[in-house]
Amino acid sequence: MKILLIGGSFRLGGQGNMSIGDPRSYSEQKDACMSHLAYCKHIENKFGSKPSIFINTYDSPFVNEMIQWYSAYYHVTHVVHKIMIGYDGLVSDTVKRLDEEDDVIFIRIDLLLKPAFFDVVLGDRLSFSSVCFTLNNWHIHNGFPRVADLILFIPRRLFHLISEQKVSLGHHSYEHFINQGLGKDDIGFLLNTYHDSDSAKDWNPIYKIVNRPETAQWYDRGKTIDY
Repeated sequence: MKILLIGGSFRLGGQGNMSIGDPRSYSEQKDACMSHLAYCKHIENKFGSKPSIFINTYDSPFVNEMIQWYSAYYHVTHVVHKIMIGYDGLVSDTVKRLDEEDDVIFIRIDLLLKPAFFDVVLGDRLSFSSVCFTLNNWHIHNGFPRVADLILFIPRRLFHLISEQKVSLGHHSYEHFINQGLGKDDIGFLLNTYHDSDSAKDWNPIYKIVNRPETAQWYDRGKTIDY
């Protein structure tokens, strides 16, 4: 398996804030990185082989140190951008650089993975973490599920989506993959509950975004999805 860590590391502030490299972001970003390493160890123990890590992030005073945290234990390749190319740009840039057919999981680099994430079963379906919460009908887009956009698992059997550069990781990506020829049986979710992407707005059982507050409010407590 290849673990793909993308996004702004050592990022301070809420949604839309791109303050990169503030010393106040160091401690929580390191906590996030340690949770990624713990997940890698979990994968290694479960499957008997070490995952590899690909990092696609932005330059900061701490980025080289961060890469060393990972490379002390696992094979790491990385790209560090000096200019902002946007979240979609980081996803696209990552996809262009993958050439070894394998299971892959995109994880935004500022996510601290909670213990419940380790219990999630990665099957043979392309999987998002969840459907977005139902507040203001934000769980639906054009009649399709509106998905959380911070985690995406692509099994090896669907690697052609990567080799053909047809990967999307946004709220509207369920519809995107349907338009790329996948059936509903090809697409799933790691959770059968609704959660907004932003853990500052809606509680999430499998991750929190570091360097911003985490809410204890779960808007859709008690509701489940049937996709």
